[in-house]
Amino acid sequence: MNRSKLILTMICLIATTVPATPTRANGKLDEVLANMERVARSIKTIEADMRQEKRDMQIGGKEVYSGKILFLHGKNCDKLRINYTIPEGQVVAVVCNDIYLYQPRINQVIVTTRQAQASQNQEFSFIAT
Repeated sequence: MNRSKLILTMICLIATTVPATPTRANGKLDEVLANMERVARSIKTIEADMRQEKRDMQIGGKEVYSGKILFLHGKNCDKLRINYTIPEGQVVAVVCNDIYLYQPRINQVIVTTRQAQASQNQEFSFIAT
């Protein structure tokens, strides 16, 4: 769920940087998408504060996560880091294809890949590319 919201946030950030151009009803979708892709390639870094609420429909409770998202567009691959302030110290890092989740409270690092997560969770299939 974290990754899907993160990627949705990234898409929204990219979409807001695209200059508003009027499109005709008969279709300039390819032009708009090409423009979005061009603008996305020009982004080098993104930094944002984040807040996420995860609701449990069965018990009615919620968990709140917050922190800072850092994105760096590299020549060979992109890098992403989420530094959580709540829960304190937890870090998610994506470096090229590798995903790391550090949980200092239990002194543990979970290592996986984008493809592994996509194959295990159909809703994350878009992160494999």
